[in-house]
Order: sequence, then structure tokens, then C-alpha cells
Amino acid sequence: MHEFVHLHNHSRYSPLDGLISLHDWIKLARKNKWAHLALTDTDGVYGMMNFLEICQENEIYPIVGSALSSNDYYCTVLAKGTKGLSPLFHLISFHHQQPTRALLIDELIKNSKDLVVMTDQLVLLEILSGKVENLFFEMTPGFFCHRDVARAMELKVPLLATYRVRMVNEEDFYFYRLLRAIKENNRYSAKEYATLPEKNCFLPSEKKIREDFHLYPDAVGNTKKVAMDCELKDLNFPVVFPVYRNLLADESENLLWEKCIEGLSWRYPEVSSSFLKKIRERLSFEFEVIREKSFCSYFLVVADIVAQSKINCGRGSGASSIVCFLLGITHVPPIEHDLFFDRFLNRDRRDPPDIDIDFPWDERDEIFDYVFELYRDHVAFVANHNFLRERQAIREVAKTYGVSQTEISHVLDRLHRTNLDNLNAKWKMIVHHGLQLVGCLHHLSVHCGGVVITPNRMTEYAPTQTLPKGYPVIQWEKDQTELRGLVKIDDCG
Repeated sequence: MHEFVHLHNHSRYSPLDGLISLHDWIKLARKNKWAHLALTDTDGVYGMMNFLEICQENEIYPIVGSALSSNDYYCTVLAKGTKGLSPLFHLISFHHQQPTRALLIDELIKNSKDLVVMTDQLVLLEILSGKVENLFFEMTPGFFCHRDVARAMELKVPLLATYRVRMVNEEDFYFYRLLRAIKENNRYSAKEYATLPEKNCFLPSEKKIREDFHLYPDAVGNTKKVAMDCELKDLNFPVVFPVYRNLLADESENLLWEKCIEGLSWRYPEVSSSFLKKIRERLSFEFEVIREKSFCSYFLVVADIVAQSKINCGRGSGASSIVCFLLGITHVPPIEHDLFFDRFLNRDRRDPPDIDIDFPWDERDEIFDYVFELYRDHVAFVANHNFLRERQAIREVAKTYGVSQTEISHVLDRLHRTNLDNLNAKWKMIVHHGLQLVGCLHHLSVHCGGVVITPNRMTEYAPTQTLPKGYPVIQWEKDQTELRGLVKIDDCG
């Protein structure tokens, strides 16, 4: 039996489509002495940076991909190493525009060089065969028939064994069915949801793998080959700064210096020559640090955003910078108040600058419109990840069981004041089932004012999707955004 590598795995970062936490995946990998671990969450890479971090801490080679699902198509795409991340991000972003199957196929063909594509849909296989180099027929127990395997072999498409793992144990299928009912906003029906093919998507034993694929040893052997092709080794992501109006680095430096000198005339119209000398010395020192660390464009971008409102306030440690003061980003004179620039930036600090900007709440939309119109496909909001918490999970489970909103609200109001033993059998069951789903990703929302601007198209650095308000949002919250090296600008209201 060839060594088997799980290449299609879901975590709690799959929106209402997975039950295993990242830390539990790592425990499983360590317990089973896996060298590789893949994460292919549904329709995105919502937990990617956290996944990479804990894989690195545990000396496990990570593999990153996503299972893309719509009414028209289903396929799983893996990045072939670091170079495959950008095409993967682009494909995920394109998928969220809800394209037809034909349009997705065109994008797959154009971006497939550094990707591995696997699918069990014959219509996709027949079109992509010969056009996508790393194409596989995905064989998951319960999802394929032997006639389809025969057709894939006729097309000379190699086989790849997977389990689309969404739960650790077969017994967890009951909770997965509840999760699916919540996702589909349906009443739970044991009969209807018992027939889901995902009942096979639990972590199999070695014995089960041998039994399931004894006729197809190559499908198992190919998992190791794909894992070696797709493992991510270089996990050091450089800091990605915005570029101000397409200026080159030296042009940004010159413009920033000019704007600082202009700021001297309106910030300090009448000062003594000795104090002006002190200001210039401080300005020269700060400017050199900013220039050496390639932050000039960032300061120009922030100053330009601030200039869109007459009422604004830069706050935080940025108030200790004379450059920020001269650009109009902050309004507290740092020298007169003995504020130390090193608290904000210094040569030894690796983190990018962090400037929070406050605007009147009723001007925020206009400012965001300006930023998104100016930077277009180079800008997106940072996301908030909204996971199921205890009360919400219990509420959602109760809804799937057909409990009325009135009763749900009444019991939830009592929960924090009463012992669980005082609940009736029905509600004890609902609470128990709800608690099994705590921590599953429910949906994305927009971080309050967090914007990322990139020098090239945003999808080179992160996948995006559009939320109901119409703005694009990257799939990571602020901590993962920073791990990726993206610089967040906080435009708060």
C-alpha cells in the first residue's frame, strides 16, 4: 500500500461546512506522524495564515487549496507551492463573482500552470483534459462510480484518492447534518439529511483506506506525489506597502519631503530660528528612518485620505511623529509635548507603522468611496470573522428543530440564570447539540474601517469577495492580514 496523504480537508473555517478546528488537525497530524497536511476549506482560504503558522511551529509541511462549489460546478484546487498562491487567490476571487461553468473553465485554463485541479465531474474533466497540466479525477468514497473512473482513465486523467474530511469520527455526521441545515436555512429532517454523501467524509483508518482503494493503488500513490509538488516551504511573506499614485520609490521620497517642507510653513508660521532648527533636525531624523524602511508611499497614502475631510484626527503612537504633524495626519505638535518618535517607529522595529484616523461618522462612506474609486482593484476592506458562539449556535440549532422564535428567546434569556439541569429533555438536547458547533465560521463582515491597499491587484496577495454593501473584502481578519504582510490602514468613524 502506498503512503496516503489527505489532500482534501475542511476545518471550522469552511463556512458552516466543517467541524474540525485547526488545532485538532495539527493534533491528528502529530498523532499519525503525517509529514504533510492540506487545508482546502469551502470557497476560500479563511484560515490560511493561522494554518501556516501552526504548521510551521509543528514542523509539518502545509498544503493550501480550496474546494470551489456552485450549482454549476465542483472542483478542488491546490496551490503548487508558494508560486501557486496568487493564481489560487485569483481563482477564489473569480469564483465569488458567481461565474458560469464556462467562465470558470476559462479561468482554470488560464491560471492552471501553478495549480493542481481535481474534480469528479465528468463534464469538467472532458473539457479540461489536455488543457490543464495537473488535472486529476477525484475519487472520494460515496461520490464516484466505477463507470466515471473508467471514463477518466480513457481520457488519461490520473486518479487521486481523497476523503473530503469534514469530521473526525463517523458519529460526528449527526452534527455535520445540523450544520448543513443551518447553512441551508432549513428545518432539520433526519431522513433527508441522512442521505448526504458527506456521511463518508470522516477521517478513515488505514484499514478503510486499503479497502476503499484496493482496486486503485495509483490513486493512493498519487497523493504523495501531489503533496510533494504542493508543499509550502517558503513561509516568509514580505511586508506589502501601498503605492501612492503609481510613483516610483525615489519619486515618493521626494514628494514626501516636499510636503513636509510645505507643512513647516503652515504648522510653524512664526517660530524662532533656534526652534526651527530643532524642528528641522527632528524632521531630518524621522524622514531618514521612514525612507530607509521604505515607508514614504504609506505616509503619502494616509495623508491623501486624511485630506478628504476637514474634520479628522490621527491618533495613537503616530501622534509622536513630526512627519505626521506636518502632513496634517495628526494635530498634536510632538516636539512641544516631548513625544518620542521611537515609540512610533525606529530602525529596529520590524512592524509597519500603524496610524488610526478618526473621521465624522457621516463622512466615512464618502471617504471610502474616494479610496475605492482611486485604487479600484488594488484595495479591499479587512474582514471580521463571525464564528458561531454559544447563544447563536443554540439559537440556530433550535431553529432547525422547528422551535418558535418566542420559545427560543424565552429559554435563551433564562439560560444565564438557570442550571442546565432545570431544562427539559428537548432543550438539554438542543443545548448539547449547539455547543458542538461553537467555533464554526458563520459568515464574514467588514472590519470597522480597516482598509488594505496593494501595489498590484489585490488578488495577487489575498482572495476577495464582495459583501452586501458592495465593497470587496479580503478573506482574512486583521491578525491574519498582518501575518500575510499586508498593511492595514484604519479609517475609523
